[in-house]
Amino acid sequence: MEQLYLTECVYEEEKQRIISYFSKDPYSNKYDFVYKEKFNPYFYIDLPKEVVQKLLSDFKREVNIEKIEKNKIKVIAKNKETLNKIYKILSISTSKNILILDIEREYLIEKEWSYYDLFIIVSKTRIKKIENNNISSIVKKYINPFLKEEQLKLIENLTKKLLLSNILKIKIKNINNQEILNNFFENLYFENKMMLNNKISIEYLEKEKNIRQGIKMDFSNIWPYLLTKDFYNIGHDTLNCDCCKPKNYLDINVLSNSIVKVRFKKQGFYFISKDQKWAYEQFHQENINKENRINFKKNNGLKEMPTGPFYKGDFASIPLIDAVNLVSEEEIEIIDNLDEIKWYCLKKESFLSIKIKEYLKRLKYLETSINLSNSFNYNYSFKNNLEQNPMFIQYLTEYKLINDLIEEIPKFIEHKNTKFYDSLLAQSIKYLKLETIKKIDVNENKYLIDKEKVIVKEKKIIEKINNYFPQLNLPIPKLIVN
Repeated sequence: MEQLYLTECVYEEEKQRIISYFSKDPYSNKYDFVYKEKFNPYFYIDLPKEVVQKLLSDFKREVNIEKIEKNKIKVIAKNKETLNKIYKILSISTSKNILILDIEREYLIEKEWSYYDLFIIVSKTRIKKIENNNISSIVKKYINPFLKEEQLKLIENLTKKLLLSNILKIKIKNINNQEILNNFFENLYFENKMMLNNKISIEYLEKEKNIRQGIKMDFSNIWPYLLTKDFYNIGHDTLNCDCCKPKNYLDINVLSNSIVKVRFKKQGFYFISKDQKWAYEQFHQENINKENRINFKKNNGLKEMPTGPFYKGDFASIPLIDAVNLVSEEEIEIIDNLDEIKWYCLKKESFLSIKIKEYLKRLKYLETSINLSNSFNYNYSFKNNLEQNPMFIQYLTEYKLINDLIEEIPKFIEHKNTKFYDSLLAQSIKYLKLETIKKIDVNENKYLIDKEKVIVKEKKIIEKINNYFPQLNLPIPKLIVN
């Protein structure tokens, strides 16, 4: 059977259908097969079905409303024009932040197709996808007619464009490099029927701390792993699930950003919270004895805002990550408070975890390909170095792009200035970082977490870090050389 690449998708408004074009040659403007399919655009909204029906009562013949689950509705429009009208009505009347995509992208997500996937023709009216991500073979086909020198100039840019088009389900000419992560998350949200909770409000980003002393290590390659089901299973769809609610704070799926009620055992007691934002904005600003804390900080030469003072028998609600430390030092006792416990699902894998693991698997394959290209280079005594090996450049470019995308996922989730921001999810990732460093058994006075970086103040701590992560089958954090 002939193998064809998907090279074009076009929405035809008049006939309410998608026309997909397939070609033997991914670069040709000639098509070897055309597939037409009826398609009605849609979006999701978290409202009762009866409410949506009432608001869209003038569109009964042009709209179909389906209940997906409790208070989650799929609204299917007759065509693009109708979609835009009902989108505006629901957005304005409900203040909901509704996610809609280009209709071609909606279609590709529903079909689980993408540009440059490989297909076979089953019949005149049926086509079947046989392979994802054929970027390597497509690049080779394109550069083969060129001389070696020209090949080397073309490979990197060509690989990036093809790969991004495949990942984002967007035509090469429509890719905006400033919107890559936004498009990536749009696809994830739409595919998984997720709602947008955040109304974008521009906030000033925190400046990077200017710390001259200490050794900087970049943990960007660590955090994505910890979001997966192999570790914490952190995702929009797995936090505080209905099926795995903990019975107490000791349960395995309890997150360290849980707030627990504690009773203090000492007089005039202060402690330094690992979460200084909580310590200052929630405890210091909202509780009495502000002057006591300010004086205690000044008199003891502290950089952080202390939490306290507490007296024997006092009760307070504090982050679990702090409470566990204080219990081990016999400063407090924890009293279960399930109302403010936060947890992750032990059963369902988050869609973030699924996607991250999919790309990590792809990286493993590319690592093997890169090693093979190295071997091929040396075994055959090529005169050119690795930078002049087309195979090496192509695989390395693909590896870097996917690796960069994976590393950006946690950063993007924590970024407040996006429509995908979720405070609970961002806070859970923040505490996950704190918990990870704590488990390395590093003295809290010997390190500082600054966004993706960890600044350590003693060289021997690097050895601890380098020994810890391989035990978990994780990469070693990268040393930052100024």
